Amino acid sequence: MSGQTKRLVVELFGVARKVAGTAEVELDLEPAATVGDALRALAASHPDLKGPVIDPEGWSLTPHFFLNLDGRETVREFGFQPEPGARLLLMSAIVGG
Repeated sequence: MSGQTKRLVVELFGVARKVAGTAEVELDLEPAATVGDALRALAASHPDLKGPVIDPEGWSLTPHFFLNLDGRETVREFGFQPEPGARLLLMSAIVGG
């Protein structure tokens, strides 16, 4: 890692939280890191997410999950470069009651 890093926080909800065994993960990434890079780093730090939540083939999410940026907008492009300090909320698109 270079002298400068970009810290992102990933909040996990529902199934993702249960699989990872944690509610929040801090990631220190290269300054030009994308959402896809964040998913790779998340899978490296929490390998149980690879498969059920994170698709290791395309480094995207499996069909039943989505990311929200700072609680304001859905992330649609995994090549998007979030600002340092951004919070990515990893949630299941399917909920039950």
